[in-house]
Amino acid sequence: MISKLVHGAHWLDAWLKANVGRPYIIILSIGLVIAMVDGVSQLSHTLSEGGEILSGHLLTFSVTLVFQVALLINLLAQWREHRSTRAAGKTERH
Repeated sequence: MISKLVHGAHWLDAWLKANVGRPYIIILSIGLVIAMVDGVSQLSHTLSEGGEILSGHLLTFSVTLVFQVALLINLLAQWREHRSTRAAGKTERH
């Protein structure tokens, strides 16, 4: 079942890149950045109101933020790879 899910996700991602292109990558990137900014904003709001952050909550926040940054880096690297592949294809056709 996981194999089918991974295959379906790969197919959908490839289809979106091919048919939607740059807007698909931009939407994903903006969504990740908004999620990161929102998380930092919620943390700073809690701290500014004098609220206590449980160490587990802070750890969860930190791990989530690191994960989101890693996803953003991966997404941008994939975008660069996709652009390079498309540029190489255009060069071969001309």
